[in-house]
Amino acid sequence: TYEGAGGLQSMTSDFVTVMNDIPFSIPPYFALLGRAVATLEGIALIGNPNYRIVMESYPFVSRKLLSDDRPAFQQALTEILYSKDQTLKSQRLAVLLNSAQGIVAETDSFVDLDAIPENSMNTVESVQFFFGEEAFGLRNTLQPEITNAADFLLRQAIRRVSTQVEIAAPRLPFLPPPESVPVPFVTFGANGMPQPALLPLSKATAILAPPLTQDEEIYALSMLDLANDLSGLDVKGLFMDPFETVRALVSGGRLDGALFGNDLLSLELQGEDRARAEAFATEILNQLSERYTARLTGVV
Repeated sequence: TYEGAGGLQSMTSDFVTVMNDIPFSIPPYFALLGRAVATLEGIALIGNPNYRIVMESYPFVSRKLLSDDRPAFQQALTEILYSKDQTLKSQRLAVLLNSAQGIVAETDSFVDLDAIPENSMNTVESVQFFFGEEAFGLRNTLQPEITNAADFLLRQAIRRVSTQVEIAAPRLPFLPPPESVPVPFVTFGANGMPQPALLPLSKATAILAPPLTQDEEIYALSMLDLANDLSGLDVKGLFMDPFETVRALVSGGRLDGALFGNDLLSLELQGEDRARAEAFATEILNQLSERYTARLTGVV
């Protein structure tokens, strides 16, 4: 973080100090480019003492990071969005989305990746941008994350439903325990053809939804928090207590804090944005299908 109106001048001064302490060479073109940019900023500062060339160019840089799918840009985007423990930072994602639209927080720092501007985009605008042409690189970066999160959350949901069935089922002396009762199941042979089978509920659950590791559980919860932050919906509440959600809907109740009263639910993408959203969802569903098919292949 560099203070002051110029920004680049402060950074250049620090860079020269580092070069004096730790001698190393830089490519000539890099030095010429830095000198040219510093000259341009100096000219601009004559007319506007508060001008900061880096902050003015930040929206362009953000759009480049979010749209370019070349490995170098994808690596840079990953380093910005993820912490050292590989947790996705929702606030930084929101900052990048806003800056790509030219909405940058007014701060005294050189570049603040964690400062959300007051007039930031709403959820609908963020979703529209995410499926726009300028967010191609971002979609590529987040697609594996969304696939993993969906897989983890589905496994948790399946295991939770299985547990509820075991608890709710009557336990009679002359009947086997609910978890050992055979249930209809479908597996796949080596040739890929489906094979009907009867498996105990506990075994079927373990095959279809293997238990999550502690790291996977933490990751799934962090993705629910991210979904809450980005959507404005109580996604985590719905997932953690789906039965209460169903009971509220069946009884005619409203879930104002969880589902209703949110503009995101009325969003309807059009044209190419809709096609990109459908292709994005289809790719995630295909990857999930491959994972579950692999778990069910050669079981019996």
